Amino acid sequence: MSKKFMRVVELAANMSADYFEMPVTSEMVLSKRRDGHIVVARQLAVYFIRKNYFLTNKKIGQLFNRNHTTIIHTCSVVEDMLATQHEVYTAIYKDMVERSEQLEHESENVYTVVFPKYVDHETLTKKLEQNYNLKIIKHEGVFSAAS
Repeated sequence: MSKKFMRVVELAANMSADYFEMPVTSEMVLSKRRDGHIVVARQLAVYFIRKNYFLTNKKIGQLFNRNHTTIIHTCSVVEDMLATQHEVYTAIYKDMVERSEQLEHESENVYTVVFPKYVDHETLTKKLEQNYNLKIIKHEGVFSAAS
């Protein structure tokens, strides 16, 4: 599963865990477990991916190791729950949308910077920060620039 979709699964797991005050992990969401709080997280993750990434039901089914008809049913259930203002689904989905927008906004202005080996990293970092109003962050040998 790509990082983008894994992030949605993790987001659904975290929002559901917060709401239910019970542990929910991405592994649980991707599993066959049927605990109510895990099912809600899985359904919302499927629905979120369907609405925001426009993948086919077959492709989403492959991501979640489910049949495409299960994806159709899941999306139908979530749409019904959201349409009737079901408290659990509405609260968690709203939080997922808000948090995903924050994550998108935060990641829009972060760039990975690759320095050639022969370049003085410290001098180049200072020039980039001064001339381009960037904040260069070094983490585990990888440089990132944020505006």
